[in-house]
Amino acid sequence: MSEPELIVTLNGCCLGEHTIRLVVNDGELDSAEDTVIITVQDTTGPDMTPPGDIEVEAMGPDGVPVDNDEIQTFLDGVAADDDCDPDPVISNDAPDVFLPGDTLVTFTATDASGNTGTCSSTVTVVEAAESHLRIVPRIINREGRLRKILAVIRFPEGYTEEDIDTDVPLVLYPGDSPYGIEATHQRIVTWYRWGTLRVSMFGFFPKDDVTGAVPEDGWVECMVVGRFVDGHYFYGLRTVRIVSWDWKCW
Repeated sequence: MSEPELIVTLNGCCLGEHTIRLVVNDGELDSAEDTVIITVQDTTGPDMTPPGDIEVEAMGPDGVPVDNDEIQTFLDGVAADDDCDPDPVISNDAPDVFLPGDTLVTFTATDASGNTGTCSSTVTVVEAAESHLRIVPRIINREGRLRKILAVIRFPEGYTEEDIDTDVPLVLYPGDSPYGIEATHQRIVTWYRWGTLRVSMFGFFPKDDVTGAVPEDGWVECMVVGRFVDGHYFYGLRTVRIVSWDWKCW
C-alpha cells in the first residue's frame, strides 16, 4: 500500500504554529488520530515601488536641504506591500543636504518578521544661474519718502532677452511670506558693451513690504529670483542696510 499523501492549505498569512490532526483511512478502517505541528514563517521581504527620479534646483553651491518641499514629496512617494505585514517600516538613507549632482537614495522596508526589501531612486540637484544683482538704494530708510526699491539683475554674457521668462515676476527674499515679495512691475533692458550684447532685468518692489520682513535695522542679505523660459531659475544676492532715520528730527 502506498504511503498516504498529506496536503494542507492555509489561506492568507497564517504565521506561527498550527496543529493538524491526522486520521488515515485504508478504505475500511480509520487509524488512530495523530497530530502534526506545522510552523509557518514569513521569509519574504516586502515588494517596493520607488518614487520617480527628480531634478531640483539649488540657489548656489550649498545644495538643497532634505526638508525642501520637493525632496519631501519625493521621499514620501515610495510604497511597500507585504503579504503578512500591512504596515512595514520604511526608511531611507537620504542625506541632510543634497549637493549639486546626482544622489542615489536607497529605501528599505522592513516587515514584522525582520525581512527587508529595497529600491532606489535618484535626486539630481542643479545650480540655478547666478547673476549680478544691484539693489537701489543700498541703504533703505524705513522713514524715507521712497516707496519703491529697484533690483537690477545683470545676466552673464551669452544670455539674450528671449532666454528670460518675463511672464514670471521676479521675487525678492526675505519677504513677508515664505514665498517672498513679487515685483510690482519689471522690464528687460538690453545694450551693447564692447560689441557684446548684454541683458539686464529691472524689477520694482514695495519698500514697506521689504522693510516689514526685516524687524531689526542693520545689514541683511537679499536674494532676487526669476525664471528662464526653459524652466530653470536664476538668482542674485546683495547685502543692503535697513535703517530708521526720521529726517524731521534733525
